[in-house]
Amino acid sequence: LKPYEAIKLQQNLDLIDEWAAPAYDKLMHDLSNRRLDLMALQQAYKNQDEQVHIKVLQQFPAISIGFSQTKNPSAYYTLGAGVTVTLPIFDQNQGQIALAVATRQQLFDEYTNRVFQSQADIAELLVTIASLNKQIQAIHQALPDLENLVNAYKPAIKDGQIDVLNYYVSWNNLTDKKIELLSLQLQLVEARIALEIATGIYHLEV
Repeated sequence: LKPYEAIKLQQNLDLIDEWAAPAYDKLMHDLSNRRLDLMALQQAYKNQDEQVHIKVLQQFPAISIGFSQTKNPSAYYTLGAGVTVTLPIFDQNQGQIALAVATRQQLFDEYTNRVFQSQADIAELLVTIASLNKQIQAIHQALPDLENLVNAYKPAIKDGQIDVLNYYVSWNNLTDKKIELLSLQLQLVEARIALEIATGIYHLEV
């Protein structure tokens, strides 16, 4: 996006009760070519590899040979030759080569660590999503019983069969479960967004 462009947020986002994430192997397929940070590290490594090749070539001194021709007053021609050798000639550019190789290794290590961390993040998110799905299902199974209890207490209060305290305790339990459900649904949406970012696949479908 250009600096002056506004980010359009998704409107009317519905909370979901369950979302079956794609399989781990499917998410990992071609991961390095989807994540922008991994692609950047790959390109940086390739560029640094070229720098290593350049430094290796520079260890060999460049030799240039020049010829000259002069004429003196007696009409005699003199031919000369000159040889120019560029440094380094003694250390063979070993310092620059070592620096380039070390930088390349550092980029490779960073790329390897980032790939490993990405795989771990994706695996952890899949476990989190599966856990959230189970918790949401459990609350949905518990809600009808709590709702029936509250509905049964309403006429019982009028008949004097129970006191108001019991009714409000059951009503609070039902309300707490509904709030917990909303919280879990929100966490599931956030986990799905995090998985999209971690895999580089947006609008994930099973």
